[in-house]
Amino acid sequence: MRILIVEDEAASRRGLMELLQSVDPQHQVVGVAVNGEDGLEKLCALTPDLAFVDIRMPGMDGLTMVGEARRRGCHTLFIMISAYAEFSYARKAIVQGALDYLMKPFIVEDVENALRRALHALYGDGFAEEASVQHPMVQRTLKIISCQYQNHINLECISKQLQITPEYLSYLFKRDTGINFVIYLRNYRIEKAKQLLRNSNMKIYGVATAVGFSDAKYFCRVFRCVTGQSPSELARKADGEEAEEEEA
Repeated sequence: MRILIVEDEAASRRGLMELLQSVDPQHQVVGVAVNGEDGLEKLCALTPDLAFVDIRMPGMDGLTMVGEARRRGCHTLFIMISAYAEFSYARKAIVQGALDYLMKPFIVEDVENALRRALHALYGDGFAEEASVQHPMVQRTLKIISCQYQNHINLECISKQLQITPEYLSYLFKRDTGINFVIYLRNYRIEKAKQLLRNSNMKIYGVATAVGFSDAKYFCRVFRCVTGQSPSELARKADGEEAEEEEA
């Protein structure tokens, strides 16, 4: 890909250029700009496939630059970069049509994932393949859920473990999985509950506790909402199927 870097800090420009070369030497940095005005001129002159754009710059900031580029009909893909872990920036960047949002200092895995997303967008591979490119923080969150779903966990406590803001983690999680954190955790717990109801003789309240619900009545309501049947109905159905297999 032909890449433009719009960043006012020289050290960050050099660092990103070195990372891009280390990830894939075939990517070509065709130009650099030090602010939004300079960036707009370079976009028009160079027509890059992808631009890494800092959000906070003197003069015209990155968000304003991207918005103006879109109004001019620019089809370059944009990845916003910032040292400020605030979801408001990410939200504004997505509204402006940015493909992704990266935090400084840069992590190799983040840059690799961003480039993959850009390639998918240019090759039109679609959401399914794009969704498989997961941010390391999302991968760690999924691992935490699989290990700790029985406990009282939520987005806030996981974000503390990962040392990022809940807002930023929420954005990354929804972007990479296509579903928000609360719904994913709920569905994960219900799937585990279905396994227990089918393969054990545990009571309903025991199953509820085992998958992270402290209130059995609430568990039953959620279970019916997700599956369309009550826990006891699923358990009876499983017992009936087992009896038929034994008779056969």
